Formats: sequence, C-alpha cells, structure tokens
Amino acid sequence: MNDTTKNPISGKLRRWAMTVTLLLSGAFLSGCDSDSGSSDGGNTPDETRGIDFDVAACMATFTQAYEATDYWDDVVYTIKKGEKLILAEIDPVSNEAMVYYLSEAGPFELKIAQNDAGAYPFDIDCDENSIQRCMGVFADTTIYADEELNTELCTVDAGKSVASSSYGFSLVDDLANGDSIYELTYNMIVEECGASTGYILVPEAEIFPNLISWPIPLRTYMCESE
Repeated sequence: MNDTTKNPISGKLRRWAMTVTLLLSGAFLSGCDSDSGSSDGGNTPDETRGIDFDVAACMATFTQAYEATDYWDDVVYTIKKGEKLILAEIDPVSNEAMVYYLSEAGPFELKIAQNDAGAYPFDIDCDENSIQRCMGVFADTTIYADEELNTELCTVDAGKSVASSSYGFSLVDDLANGDSIYELTYNMIVEECGASTGYILVPEAEIFPNLISWPIPLRTYMCESE
C-alpha cells in the first residue's frame, strides 16, 4: 500500500491518510516463522471488534512480538505474541504483508516485513490453496453519488462482504472540521449500490497517541474461498 501524508507534521503528531487510487490483484502466501510478548501502552484491538463478515477473514496469529513502524520508521504499535489481526494482503513483489489494526474508528494498516530467512512472524488460519481477496465493510457506511454528499446511493452495514480482486480510493476534499471526503472506484460494494463511483465521509481519528488517520471503512482483506 502507498501511504502519503495528508497534512504537514506538527511536532510529534503523525497524520496518515490513504490518498492514492490503488488497483490491487491477487496475493500469495509465503512461509511463516515461529517469542516474547510486548505491550502497546494499553491500546489493544479486539480482533475483529465484533464484525461478522459474510465471508470470514483470514487471521494472522503472531508467533512473536513485532514492532510495526510508520513512514518515519517510528514504532507506532507493538503486536503481541499470540495476537490475531486480519490479514489485508501479502505482496510477493515487495515481500511485505499488511494486517489491519482495528481501531474503534476503523481499519488501520500495519506493514509487516519478512525476516532474514524470508518468513513472516505469524501463522495464517486459511488454506493457502484456497485464499482469495474479499471486499468488506468495516463500519456502517453511507455511500453517496456526488462528492458534495447530497445524493445517497445506499447505506451498507458493517460485516457485508463480497469476493473482489480490485478497488481504489482517493482523497477529494478536506473539510474544515478535520474530516475528509473520499472517492471510491473499482469497488464491488459501490457497484452493488448501482454506481461505478461513490463518495464517503471519513472522520478524522486518533488511531494511536499522536497518530491521526482517516480509516477507509470499505477495504479488501484476505479470505478463504468456499
């Protein structure tokens, strides 16, 4: 994934936003490696936070503690040994994986690198031979036909998901209150609402202390085909 800064850095305040339109296709799994737990200062996610997807997500269970860093290589969250996070993707080109930290505001990507042996610090509960990509709704969301948010296309509930191999989103407007409007393209759930393009309001949220982001509630994740 490509993260770009949405606003200048002020002091130690980090502001992360997804502002680049992305086209994603299939992901591949690599060998997983198998020590001590760690603490993140009390900001611990509740795995899927009660989201019951139509198509269950593949979970990455960490076999050792892992320090996830931001764009500036500062540690933003220490994943504990035994912690389970939703697997967003595994990129065979960059040899990096993405998992979702599910904050109360929505999904936030954490990048996971392979070790020197070419393995990841987690096990996956899905069959490697039947893994696919799904588009899921991580929070109740209203999708609009216009970037002014005047015309509603539909409202989708958290947990809705469909098989999907591509998606895109881009920032179209910063609002005075800190929230933003994003355009969604190549999105199967938007298409099910009857349009090729949709717009959503994404509130500004503090994911971790001193780290601000705008969690897009419609995101792809890895799932197991039936």
